Amino acid sequence: MSLTSYAKKHFELIISFVAVAMAIAAVVVAVYETSLMREQARLSVKPSVWIETNSRLSINDDEIDGEFELMIMNKGLGPAALGYFTIQDQGEYLHFWHEFLSHIPLEGDDEKSISEISNTAAPQGYVLPDGDEMPVFSIKAPSDLIRRASVASDEYKITICACSFYNECWISLGLNTAPQIINECKIDPENQFQGAQ
Repeated sequence: MSLTSYAKKHFELIISFVAVAMAIAAVVVAVYETSLMREQARLSVKPSVWIETNSRLSINDDEIDGEFELMIMNKGLGPAALGYFTIQDQGEYLHFWHEFLSHIPLEGDDEKSISEISNTAAPQGYVLPDGDEMPVFSIKAPSDLIRRASVASDEYKITICACSFYNECWISLGLNTAPQIINECKIDPENQFQGAQ
């Protein structure tokens, strides 16, 4: 039997096999495209939460004043739900901003020379929009005190954990460090930084 006669005799069977193969290929492509779309949707809302400091100096009436800020920034593509925020000094968890200030070496009338202190807690569950920043602490004072505050903040272990709307979580371990993925934002409530007292 020649190939031509076999094809004529089993034409419907060959067409059926080709149709089934094409249907299976279409399903495989559809599943793959769906997984790509899910991955793209997940990445399109991925936050990237960083802890940064900012110091500024200004000259007023022959005095050099400055401002020091500690802030949380979301440099990602999507909003970040804050899980927890901690500050440690030599393994000891700090809970309030006055503890943060007490670890900055003060000299003479430094405490009286502070012209302004503002602080905010980083509440658990707070949603930080993408591209936004939240100053959690700032102090205005003479430049030497600002310099010491900046040096002291580098010595602290400051940590923030945040999650995306897909419950994927990241942790930033210190100033200006890229977030690393973790399973969840879980911490002993006793270690959570409270902010103002």
